[in-house]
Amino acid sequence: MASGGGDEEVYVVLSDVEEGDELVPILIKSPSMEDVSVERFRELLVKLGWERQACEVAESMKLELQVSFNRLKALAHEAIKKHDEWGRQRDKAQREKEEGWI
Repeated sequence: MASGGGDEEVYVVLSDVEEGDELVPILIKSPSMEDVSVERFRELLVKLGWERQACEVAESMKLELQVSFNRLKALAHEAIKKHDEWGRQRDKAQREKEEGWI
């Protein structure tokens, strides 16, 4: 933050707060049992059940994806190994061929 024409930075610290300011308490009223209807309670229970099911499905899908990913990763490593081996065999065959011509 710049003040006036200068380029000095201005920092606000806790001691800059006026001492006359009082903290205003935040009051949160907890609903009493009379405030919550049976119908609303049942709706919340149903939603909670859906949320639990959704979490279970998500966890199951996550595990399936991890298994699939690990399989894919293993296949990729195997393909890389085979590619490297074929490259070595090709280079070896080419060297043998060149040595035979000399």
